[in-house]
Amino acid sequence: MTRSTEKVYVRKPNNPFKVKYAETFFDIWSKHSSYGKIKKKNGFGNTWKTANYKGDRDKKYKMPTTDGQYGFRVYPYTSRRELEVGWLSDKYQVGKRFSKFTNYHMGDIDRAESKIHPDRNLGEFYRYIACMADIGLTDYILVRSSHSEGLHVYFPLKESVKSWGLADKISKHLKANGFEIKSGQLELFPNCKRTRDALYQGHRLPLQPESGSFILNDEFQAVSNSTFDFVERWEACNNELKFAENGLEKWELGIDSENGE
Repeated sequence: MTRSTEKVYVRKPNNPFKVKYAETFFDIWSKHSSYGKIKKKNGFGNTWKTANYKGDRDKKYKMPTTDGQYGFRVYPYTSRRELEVGWLSDKYQVGKRFSKFTNYHMGDIDRAESKIHPDRNLGEFYRYIACMADIGLTDYILVRSSHSEGLHVYFPLKESVKSWGLADKISKHLKANGFEIKSGQLELFPNCKRTRDALYQGHRLPLQPESGSFILNDEFQAVSNSTFDFVERWEACNNELKFAENGLEKWELGIDSENGE
């Protein structure tokens, strides 16, 4: 058999910052289908725009979801490559919305306003961490979200669960322990939705070049902006939700049903 000498070219995303990054970093955000959310940097302030990769000329374009059973229609899913291209872009910051399943939970704590930011009340921050540990979320990755120095606290899950059930149960658990769930204080991702056909709120991906995002240590000092370090920490987390306690029923979280509903 004659071996082909034809070269195969693999198109790589443009990398204007010339940063080294772990490709497995994007597998985290695209493990479950998600909806892209793009922030324009060129004069549009903090305006977020849900990505429509079928073309923004058709503002009314929607497509059926393949990630649910209720027949509602949503914006097209964002691919792993589109997240990677957006993360590397010098014109945009990229984020994601959640779909039916999620492999993590994240808490967003604002530095300027939040009563549980460690700069304002260290005791309340650790009470929040202890409250999450009560339901099995003991391992987390602490990230400075941007130059604003807000905190994103990531809790990777050992086993993926339904976004709807996770959002509902964690929100109720934190509220029962006296935490205020709202913008500026403590936002939860995925968030509780009023209706099942509404889109989840989106959050920016961590560690984007020149975004001011860093991994923090236990003393809240910036130690790395490396995606390799983030992936290593992610894989070391061993969170498993407690189902028998605090009303976290298995059926509501969809355990064991992900691959066959």
